[in-house]
Amino acid sequence: MSKILRKHDLFLLSIFVACSFFVCLMVGSFSYQLRQTMTTNVYDKNTFSILVNSFGESTTSSQNNDLKLLDFLNEKNISFFLIKETYENVNYVFDNSDRFELDHLLLTGRFFEPSDFTVEKNVSVVGEKKLSEIYYKSENDTAFIMKNGIEYEVVGILGGDAQNHVYLNMAFTQNGLYTFPIQGTYYFNSSESTEEIVRELMFDLNVYDLSVNVSPMKSTLDYIVDMVNEYKIILIILVVSILAILFNAINATHYWLLVKKEELVVRLLVGSTKSRLTCKVIGDFSKIVVFAFVIAVMITKAVQLTFSVNFLVNEMIAIIISLIIVMFLGVIIVSYSLFQFYKSDLVGRIGEI
Repeated sequence: MSKILRKHDLFLLSIFVACSFFVCLMVGSFSYQLRQTMTTNVYDKNTFSILVNSFGESTTSSQNNDLKLLDFLNEKNISFFLIKETYENVNYVFDNSDRFELDHLLLTGRFFEPSDFTVEKNVSVVGEKKLSEIYYKSENDTAFIMKNGIEYEVVGILGGDAQNHVYLNMAFTQNGLYTFPIQGTYYFNSSESTEEIVRELMFDLNVYDLSVNVSPMKSTLDYIVDMVNEYKIILIILVVSILAILFNAINATHYWLLVKKEELVVRLLVGSTKSRLTCKVIGDFSKIVVFAFVIAVMITKAVQLTFSVNFLVNEMIAIIISLIIVMFLGVIIVSYSLFQFYKSDLVGRIGEI
């Protein structure tokens, strides 16, 4: 480690700390935004988005709640799940297909069971960052959460991607009305003629003076294209910054090899082959790059905690991807510099000895 701390090594180290920081920023931010946009990975090509809006004032909220939306779908005798997304990451869930599950994100308790959608009982699964909204009843020490004036029993706590979400079962109150508002955006998934079913649903809801727009879920590629278009200015700034840093990294690597020239020449004179010398140089260079990357991750994490922004430097996949990118760029740069070094007149004369 003492060799890494020499003056010319520190200069190279600082360049790659900056490069690693911007790469972590770009990869982490992109990963976070993509995951936030796609919501969950259970939405596939059989999933349709259903946007329901009222035409006017004639449709009251109580009438909206009394619509037999689930009855219509259940009459089809199909397996499906229906997700209603609302503000503040509150999601209403109905699932008789057993395909919408987040058990892998459970910290404690359970996720929804089939019986949660067949009885008149309001239950919920809550993200760990929503625990401040939970309260307990002293008589049985059961946890509850209140949403839209309705009390839901908490049966599980979620972490990971769902830590900011609240999932509520689509259930009935005692007076027979649905506990979820009909207007909003739904995600409907069935393995059996999904498109045909949602078209019939659209016609059925129009009878109740509601406008319904239906569209297939976007693919992962569509999400990526939308994100690039939305954040293209920020991406351009990040890419230009990284390219500027890499240009300086090339010069810094040339300087680094120039300082090490005497050592490299001596090794060639005592019989070291170019292949062995190349491996040693790349090895020494990689140590500096990895050390710089660790420092950059620590800086990025400090920025994340200080300003409460979401760079996924605590996600192992984002760290690994960022490290691979930085190491790839580093190896390309040092290989180019070594190629220039081997082409120099001094090395050529050594080869003639």
